[in-house]
Amino acid sequence: MLILAIETATKVSSVALSDGNKIVAALTMENGPEHSATLVPNIGKLLEMAGKTRKDLNAVAVSVGPGSFTGLRIGLATAKGLAYALNIPLIAVPTLKALAARFYDLSGVTVFSFADAQKKNAYCGIYRDREEIQPVKVIPLETIVKMAGEIAKEKKQPVIVLGDIAEKKLSRDEVLPDGVVVPGRGQVMPRADEVALLGAAMLEAGEVADTMTAEPWYLRRSEAEELWDIRHPEMIGQGDDAKCEMK
Repeated sequence: MLILAIETATKVSSVALSDGNKIVAALTMENGPEHSATLVPNIGKLLEMAGKTRKDLNAVAVSVGPGSFTGLRIGLATAKGLAYALNIPLIAVPTLKALAARFYDLSGVTVFSFADAQKKNAYCGIYRDREEIQPVKVIPLETIVKMAGEIAKEKKQPVIVLGDIAEKKLSRDEVLPDGVVVPGRGQVMPRADEVALLGAAMLEAGEVADTMTAEPWYLRRSEAEELWDIRHPEMIGQGDDAKCEMK
């Protein structure tokens, strides 16, 4: 069962191929051109590396958020196009759950999985022993760091924090509580490898998305929408049609 996985929820552009629980090939770029310029060419390179073609694919798994609004749209649109054209299943993989899966085998260790939500906030999901112990929420980064420190102290176990905001902020600017660990750069950012493996498990469990209606999981409104409401308070509550009429 050959699955193509796509990860574009952050500045990392990553694609991978899995066959069962084995990664066949992977290609990851950081700090390169925009996803719109790299994603499709990288899929072609990945298939060439593995000696495969698009017709060999059995499913497409894609990271659906939360994360960068633009990145999520590009990744999902590409995945939907492939799934539709090839008539294969589409698997919508939660970004933060896939990121946490990297450390699923560390028994008893709590993993805080982050994505930058702007304005000193983060999307945060908390995982332990392959279970989600807190659903993903938007939480101030300062509060998350305090929570992580409290859990590390209570459990007497390390708490691992992952994600783009952990890499950007916590590993550079913050003095972390005892027991709170930010892994090295190669481990802290999302990769398509975990999207592929988690996607394979979801496919086996029958967790398949509707190719026509699947949407990114934004969790919050975009900054552009928030700014629109600030500038047009008289239109709040009148729906998207009212916004479209504004010139």
